[in-house]
Amino acid sequence: YFIGNSNLFNGSTIFWQLDANANVRHGKIMKYNKDTGKRVKNDEGKALISSVRSSLKLDNYNLKQTLFGRHLAAETSNNIPIGVVESEKTAIVMSIIEPSIVWMATGSLGGVKYEYFKGLNNRNITLYPDKGCFSNWSDKANKLNHSYGFNISINDSLEYMDSKDGADLVDVYLANT
Repeated sequence: YFIGNSNLFNGSTIFWQLDANANVRHGKIMKYNKDTGKRVKNDEGKALISSVRSSLKLDNYNLKQTLFGRHLAAETSNNIPIGVVESEKTAIVMSIIEPSIVWMATGSLGGVKYEYFKGLNNRNITLYPDKGCFSNWSDKANKLNHSYGFNISINDSLEYMDSKDGADLVDVYLANT
């Protein structure tokens, strides 16, 4: 993964999105609490999130996002499965917990779309939606499978766990360790 830092929000993390050819597509800037590892939110409850293009005022930048970690598919055998989560932080932590899977992140609930998955048709992909998001991602996975020939399955295990909506794999893992 390509991860950097920024002075925006008084110290933040940059999650770089690289495509299959290792071209930089996007740099997402997020502020995390160094003690809890959770996103820092403003007084209105919105997470402190920006982008490198906004921070640098790159008005003519042609934004074409991809999955965070997308470049890793080109570096691994087609036999190695791909796991997709929403959060970049979760993809990174899961790559340590379960290194036999290539972990990628959509970066948002709405990130399960053809443009992000294009070129991964020959891979076995499993989506791991946050709790409460299963039906949303399931509908999108079914469309990708039927319309574009993907082999995407969806893991519903978080839906049955005693955790709050929005919890992800790392939240559950940390709560049980």
